[in-house]
Amino acid sequence: MRAPFALERYLADIRDRSAWAPDCAIEDYAGPSVPRPVLYRIANLWALALLDDRFETLLLPVLVTESPVLDVLERDNPSLGRAFLAERLESGACLLLIDGPQEEGDRWPGNRVFYASEEWDNERHA
Repeated sequence: MRAPFALERYLADIRDRSAWAPDCAIEDYAGPSVPRPVLYRIANLWALALLDDRFETLLLPVLVTESPVLDVLERDNPSLGRAFLAERLESGACLLLIDGPQEEGDRWPGNRVFYASEEWDNERHA
């Protein structure tokens, strides 16, 4: 029997919200600005990896679509607790994937940040 994994529901939600992202070569983009489908592909792959390995100490993916991010995270994930989420954001232990208010990246320095852009070469990534 597997041990309980506190982030399982949170990561499964990110996995499900980003499952639509196309299979694309994310290594083609250095960031921090990447096409929206690439941003969601990164979110999907990161969530899948953490769910598979069950690591709570790696960067926590945070898919930001509204602001303020800490309030939204707490509202959508009450079982994780505000103190846990705040500590992760304040210590730079998050992978911020921003498809919305870009000021959230500036609000939480020290975290790895990617922003969604509108550009996307459909022919190249079809």
